[in-house]
Amino acid sequence: MGARALVILALLGVSSALSPSTYLTPGDKERLKLVLEPAWSLSDLAQVLYASAGYKHLGQPIPNVQGVCNFVKSSVSDGVTVETLFLASSAGKALGCPIEASASSVQAVSEAIREGASSQELFHAVTAASNLGVDLDAAKVLRATQMALKKDDSVLSLGYAFHVGAQLRGEVGSIFERIEDAVVQADEVDGRMLQFEGGLSITALVLSGAYKLAEASNKAPPIKPDQAVKFANYLMSRKFHVPVAITLASNVAVSAEAPQVQVSEDFCYS
Repeated sequence: MGARALVILALLGVSSALSPSTYLTPGDKERLKLVLEPAWSLSDLAQVLYASAGYKHLGQPIPNVQGVCNFVKSSVSDGVTVETLFLASSAGKALGCPIEASASSVQAVSEAIREGASSQELFHAVTAASNLGVDLDAAKVLRATQMALKKDDSVLSLGYAFHVGAQLRGEVGSIFERIEDAVVQADEVDGRMLQFEGGLSITALVLSGAYKLAEASNKAPPIKPDQAVKFANYLMSRKFHVPVAITLASNVAVSAEAPQVQVSEDFCYS
């Protein structure tokens, strides 16, 4: 199984005369729960991450939560990869049983922050460090991220870079200004949806990263209201191409009196 990441995009507010065309019903949520249930066989760490975050979002209790926590913690040992540290620490955070940072894990994530690392590798390292409570040199991370984008400025690479930038303290304007570069590469579908080449996972990755980075930067994301609604329409049209869970946090109707739609979304992508 390839590397997978969990990204939570909370309260995507968009203003427009348009409105997203669908949402998750109670029945949809029950079907999604059934899709996530196999993770509790505790055979795959990434699936446990999906299910833990998904159940939390759906307001469902985790079955055998102590057993799940034990499984997650047992996956971390000396010599594990940064990707495994990312998955385990993210799952532990979602479950409420955080992974403790060991000397070897601190060394692993610190060494992963290097020039020549890809945006995805940096995302794994920075997120793991954040989950483990490990302080990183923000300037060093920023330089490594800029180098990664010089080597690969694809939409996928930009999406991971946005998530890295959102977790850094200090000036990240050089990453924020790339949001517009990514958005203009979206493809319009049927005049009512926008998506990035590569489909659901990349679209979710880029959008969630862009909004998180904008929030961290205290700036409005350079995404027009009609673009935001078209992206939301696409995401909700794909709601059962798991792993993705999408619900509206407000009324679906948009009017002059209530011009905003809030979309609360949980994304898992590979």
